Amino acid sequence: MRSESNVLPYKNESMRTVKELSKETGVPERTLRYWCQKGVIKAVKVRRAWRIPEKEAERVRRAVELARVYMPIPNILSWLVLSLDELEELEKARAAKNT
Repeated sequence: MRSESNVLPYKNESMRTVKELSKETGVPERTLRYWCQKGVIKAVKVRRAWRIPEKEAERVRRAVELARVYMPIPNILSWLVLSLDELEELEKARAAKNT
């Protein structure tokens, strides 16, 4: 029951599993679990599995996509410190540059 109390702030929000996010981003599951454990990704642990709120999963997807455009994969972690708004600004700047 203890793990359920951690989920209450996200009760009405859909959650993603590490496996789902790994398939979407191409980042290994082990890496995503490590980032959840270290707090890089805001997630909750339900029993033994990490659950990532949809809004946070979107932030991770955008950070991974921008990291792939601007620099090699090992540096994705540096993009995860950005907020969703900051990532949107970078995407707009990239789109403006390409037009």
